[in-house]
Amino acid sequence: MEKRYESQNISNFLEQDWIEYFIGLYKSINRQLEEIMADGQQLVVSDIGLYPWDDLHFYHQKLGKCSYNSKNKEITTRNYSPDYNSDDFQHYKYADKPVVWYKDFENRVEQTVEMLTKKFEEIGVGADLYRVTLMNLRNSFPAHTDGKDFANKRLARPSYWPNVPKEEWYKEHPTVDFAHQGLITLIDEAGIGETIIFKQRFPYSVYYQPTCTVETCFYPNKQRITILENDNYQLYGHKIVNFTNQPMTNEDYDKIYSLVDDSYSPRYPIDAYYGLQIDKILKWDTPGTLTQWDGKTFHMVKPWIQKESNLRLALQYETTEKENLTVQKEVANG
Repeated sequence: MEKRYESQNISNFLEQDWIEYFIGLYKSINRQLEEIMADGQQLVVSDIGLYPWDDLHFYHQKLGKCSYNSKNKEITTRNYSPDYNSDDFQHYKYADKPVVWYKDFENRVEQTVEMLTKKFEEIGVGADLYRVTLMNLRNSFPAHTDGKDFANKRLARPSYWPNVPKEEWYKEHPTVDFAHQGLITLIDEAGIGETIIFKQRFPYSVYYQPTCTVETCFYPNKQRITILENDNYQLYGHKIVNFTNQPMTNEDYDKIYSLVDDSYSPRYPIDAYYGLQIDKILKWDTPGTLTQWDGKTFHMVKPWIQKESNLRLALQYETTEKENLTVQKEVANG
């Protein structure tokens, strides 16, 4: 029988010294990037891959979404090609000096993994860490699941799914079974951070946008992992588990958008949540609070109106079942 994890909040999960360390790390990286760019434009780091070490991404007032490559110190801007077949990374500049966060964090990698692994065991949800990301969640995303990924998720959709051999669908080792995932609050300056957990599940990583097309979905470059309007609420031959086959209730829909007004974008219509039902809403609460849910469960960060001065900073993590992952796999950028 498939193991499932209860959605829950746990206060004081992370100690103050760890909270201060990760906040300091984030602010240091943001400051170093501003010094490297040296153009006076507003810059905000959005995510930093801590484990396994990965590129960091930031939003630049003029250039838009950018990446900093840790290996060659190259800063690139990202634009999506018109046919959505690939990412077009435009070289911008080489950094005159490296962002030294890797050196800052080098001695903390093993400590971080050991610390989180031990804490999960202490609360009865022992698992192996698969990914840890330091995130400034300035935006909400559509309802989605994480976990096993389509191998070529940034390519255009095939006209007929069976034309793609199943062994090419998923990049993870066949024995990998994702366990629980969650967020650990570091800063929630507005004090309103929440994660919505739905009752529905899916065995692979997908976005749920049944009212959208390839051209109008939130991530056109991830069309292969998005359930769209003509997909009949399924993908890869899998149906959504616990799908109600009914419109979402007005009560649930109002809960999703209770922190925004009608001008908020993207505010999806109620039909975009067809078949979904809210299970729990987990509050980010005070720094150090863990919000945790099953890795195959549909979820989304509750939409809110971002003020430029507000930080909504958290450690995001994913786990696999204990001793399930025999080797650490290369993790593609999100």
